Amino acid sequence: PDLICEKMMETGVRYLPVAVEKGHDITARERMMVAASYGGWMLVDGLVHIGHCIAHEIGAAFHIPHGAACAYAFPAMVDHISLIESEKIKYTGELLGAHFTGNENSKEIAKKTIEAYLHFRDKIIKLRPLSDYNPDLSKVNLEMAQSILNDPITSMTPVPVTLEDICYMLYTTFIS
Repeated sequence: PDLICEKMMETGVRYLPVAVEKGHDITARERMMVAASYGGWMLVDGLVHIGHCIAHEIGAAFHIPHGAACAYAFPAMVDHISLIESEKIKYTGELLGAHFTGNENSKEIAKKTIEAYLHFRDKIIKLRPLSDYNPDLSKVNLEMAQSILNDPITSMTPVPVTLEDICYMLYTTFIS
């Protein structure tokens, strides 16, 4: 699954900006359609974890399209799994244009990757800010966090997840 996911990420970094800027570009849209199809395949084979669980909840609560909700949850998820998945995170950061000296620890790799990702999401793709959905932050509470914790997919996260972790991830999702 990693090779397929890497190719999908490469495709997204290359073609998503074109598809967003030039919606009539058939090649870019075709490439993104294929990447999305492979993404569905990887959901079954490679599985997903906490980022998708957060996206399920905030998407449902605030009527946010699932892809956008995943995009908002990504930084918090990367930070949470950074101690275990630093090589994958570094690969993602490099795809997004982050520069590494080779001396970074896991948290520094995550930080640089998140910065590159936020630049891609917010400046290149120009995903509308989460605040545009006018989320009622009173719904971002322990009940939502508990629902995420109870989601069976949460158990697939490579780093164990506690209720406190989820509360922190929700908090950072809404402030980034």
